Amino acid sequence: MPNALIDALDSADASGRLVWLDSLDFGARIVRNDKPFDWTDVTDFVSSFTKLQSLLKPDVVQLNVGQLLAAWLDANPGALMEMRGKKRIRVALKKFLGMEGPRDLAKELIGGLCASVSQPLVLVLPPNGDLINWANGMANQVAPVDITDIDVDTVSVYLADLIRTFNGMDVVGVMIQLPARTSINQNLLELYSPIINVARHCHWAFGIEVSAPAEVSDPDSLVDFVISEEPVTANDVRSGLSLNGAFWNGTGSPEHIGFYHAAVPVDIAPEIILRRISELKTV
Repeated sequence: MPNALIDALDSADASGRLVWLDSLDFGARIVRNDKPFDWTDVTDFVSSFTKLQSLLKPDVVQLNVGQLLAAWLDANPGALMEMRGKKRIRVALKKFLGMEGPRDLAKELIGGLCASVSQPLVLVLPPNGDLINWANGMANQVAPVDITDIDVDTVSVYLADLIRTFNGMDVVGVMIQLPARTSINQNLLELYSPIINVARHCHWAFGIEVSAPAEVSDPDSLVDFVISEEPVTANDVRSGLSLNGAFWNGTGSPEHIGFYHAAVPVDIAPEIILRRISELKTV
């Protein structure tokens, strides 16, 4: 089945440039007058998000599922009681992801965005270890701990169960974020296989964001795209360049054809931001 994101990335690789933006911090400043996005008010969030994309005109937009979950818990602190007091570090996150409240908010908000935003929408998942330590820290007031492969694999099952509920919506992809210098190889992809399987079942693209991968090896072609600070070379993997502050300040201008990913800075004038986005799309 065709996928709008893969088609767009392939088109950019062949003849143009595609711009994919992470822009909520910038939007809070410009669209919401320095007020953060209200994740728990779906109508307000969708309205502000749509205005932001109309201003920036990116080719791809993203929604950070981790931020959504954190916003729900901040608004519903009573849920911490149900997550609290367990010895295994994964239990707090398991309990949380099994609650109806955050799932209902996610489905309503993602459904609203799919109906309102014209650009392809990608769901972004933070590193599994970050989610474990966040939930365990919030519930039990403990410091972060080292994460094992078993932890990562188990949480992939929890997350797969969550994102499976978005099947049938106009989502085009799911992207996992990884710590810097993580190797993308068969062992890592096995740990994330539950998420990859859901992406394949839902006909979504699957990708990875890692600032500097130590290795990229994907003989089974499970990864559709990788976003990093340097272009990666791997068979059948579309490579996206992560833009840094030098680009927005006008001191760096990428030359190659392809797709670009960037967090829009909040400390640069909007007219400069818009000009740089326009320049980036000009081949």
